[in-house]
Amino acid sequence: MESAAEERHYTPKEVAKLWGISVSTATRILERTEGVLRISIPTKLVRTRRPRTLLRCPASVLERLHQDRSRGLALLAKVQRPNRVV
Repeated sequence: MESAAEERHYTPKEVAKLWGISVSTATRILERTEGVLRISIPTKLVRTRRPRTLLRCPASVLERLHQDRSRGLALLAKVQRPNRVV
């Protein structure tokens, strides 16, 4: 098994394309996920006033995250909701 440093790392844009979601949604998901690399770029190196943070998600973390989210959707699909009477 290869180490986390040697495996492929995905950007939020790549994750969005793979999963068919928006880049902003992928970014929000990855920001809250343990194991995602957060690379801070100081304001001296970018021409904006606020610092930038790059997110990179290792393939193993992305696979685990996808399985967890898929399992949650499968559980929601099994729940039968009662019919609403109006």
